[in-house]
Amino acid sequence: MMRVTIDSGTDLLAFTTVRPMNHGVMRVTKITGWYGAKGAREQATDRPQQDGAYWPSRLTGGGRTVTVNAAAVCRSSIQLAVLRDRLNALACTPLTLTVEDAHGVRSADCWLADDTDPTPLPTEQAAVFALVLYCPDPFKYGRPVTFAASGSVCRVRNEGNAPTWPSVTVSGHGYIIASRIG
Repeated sequence: MMRVTIDSGTDLLAFTTVRPMNHGVMRVTKITGWYGAKGAREQATDRPQQDGAYWPSRLTGGGRTVTVNAAAVCRSSIQLAVLRDRLNALACTPLTLTVEDAHGVRSADCWLADDTDPTPLPTEQAAVFALVLYCPDPFKYGRPVTFAASGSVCRVRNEGNAPTWPSVTVSGHGYIIASRIG
């Protein structure tokens, strides 16, 4: 089962993969751009009068575009109109996309990159729509991790697959000495 939430700071939209759909449930039908790797932004420069190309000085990734295709069943056409207003209110607002699945809970900051276009179905109590979200930072972040100090020493380990610059909060008496190994 998957749970997808989009938080605008003033509203929280929650989607699941639950079937069958009940009234008031928004269901994710497909999510693209979340699980794949990002390609490099750089391009190789051709070697003049030689085979091949030069390597770029470094490789970096661009932003990530995530599309959440969803469906909603409402109790009335009025409730569907309210849902449309909630979806349209996401425009031009900083958002947080959170996906909870077999990988755990991971989030990314984003914004709505395209019109949601909630298309009502013939019953006028259900709609299908796509939320196209642009995440300028291509990385997905897990929940904060807390490490306890023992004997005035706190050992911290980065279990992720990206460089990390931790924020450190110290409570009580103490001081911080940072070092980089490796």
